[in-house]
Amino acid sequence: MSYKVVIPNSAYKAINDLNEEDALRIISKLKTLKDNPQPINSLKMKGYEHQYRIRVGNFRVRYLI
Repeated sequence: MSYKVVIPNSAYKAINDLNEEDALRIISKLKTLKDNPQPINSLKMKGYEHQYRIRVGNFRVRYLI
């Protein structure tokens, strides 16, 4: 099953403000969530039903399934 990755405008702007290398790593990782939304390194966020987070370098990416 393939999922759809939607990046809100606020997150898109934040990614664009990063240096090119970090932005490309985050975008690349987000694209992999399309095929596997719960990779091995994802952690379920406490207090939220369908929210997870992953580490991408020095950044935490929070997402909803």
